[in-house]
Amino acid sequence: MKTTNDSIERSGFKFHYSIEGSGQPVLIIGSRLYYQRLFAPALREKLQLVFIDHRGFTPPPYEVSDPEELYGLDKILEDTEAIRKQLGIGKCWVAGHSGHGLMALEYAKRYDHDVYGVMLISTSP
Repeated sequence: MKTTNDSIERSGFKFHYSIEGSGQPVLIIGSRLYYQRLFAPALREKLQLVFIDHRGFTPPPYEVSDPEELYGLDKILEDTEAIRKQLGIGKCWVAGHSGHGLMALEYAKRYDHDVYGVMLISTSP
């Protein structure tokens, strides 16, 4: 099974990603290293799992006095969309675990024309 590990630079941040498996793509928002270990190997036989880091998992390009300037939800959603496009991923599923599930849900609401559906994993109601 082919695995691609690389990074994309955007706004001074270096976003690492891993792509594993084949089939319909699933964009998994959160920690590339952590979530990559949690998804069952059998899923990679039917789905293309795209694990991406968000701004909280990469060093900031500079110091700021207002974290919202760099780490607000809008920025994370814009990064996620830019990464999806740069990777050449068309319409996809989006997934998130716990708090990242809320990010996935907001991403799907904002970019609904490019999302089949959302997979929320252990996310609070």
